[in-house]
Amino acid sequence: MIRKTHFSVLIIVTLFSCSSYAFLTKKQEQTLKDDYNLRVDMLKVIGENIHLNNQDTLLDIASGYGVSISIMSNYLPQKTQYFVEDINKKTCNRRAFKGLLNLIDSKANINNFHFFYGKENALPFPSNSFSNATLFISIHEFSQKEAMLLEAARCLRKNGKLFVLEVVARDGFKVQDSNCGFDYITNSSLNELIKKSNFKIFKDTIISKIEYNDSCLTRFLILEK
Repeated sequence: MIRKTHFSVLIIVTLFSCSSYAFLTKKQEQTLKDDYNLRVDMLKVIGENIHLNNQDTLLDIASGYGVSISIMSNYLPQKTQYFVEDINKKTCNRRAFKGLLNLIDSKANINNFHFFYGKENALPFPSNSFSNATLFISIHEFSQKEAMLLEAARCLRKNGKLFVLEVVARDGFKVQDSNCGFDYITNSSLNELIKKSNFKIFKDTIISKIEYNDSCLTRFLILEK
């Protein structure tokens, strides 16, 4: 149960929410560690842009197996309480998260994680509750993209910020996410979604290039309600 009080919340979507890490083999563990090494610098940049204290609460939306939140926790206060959310109970659960925290030597305590399950078009949290929200490489997986961004805006307080990390295809290209099979959203489509979801762009940075013959970019955006 969430008490009806105001708190700072970070909503995080895992970088690997469409991957298959339910029961890790040695090969999968090595793949995960390699992915960690590729993503850790980007997540550090984002962590440095989010200012939290030990009393802040972090809400993790569409967290999958918890890879991103496990990495991010290394750059956040140790006493942070994590409210993690997904539509899939088979991936988003205490057992999977505990294994990942141990695998990447995260400083987060599994006892600080609290699990919630939402819907494809709705978040199970009160309006105007959160100060910060984050979506990591997941917009392209949403079946109802506009509805989910509107939900993120609904849950944020006035002047609240949504931190977005998303792989986008250059306009004119069609590129598939090899993990989950969904097509990456195009650059212009992401911009159009932002306009429709009551956000204004506070910061927009291209932080890396994905090697699909220069057809994709990784964008880090800070959106303000």
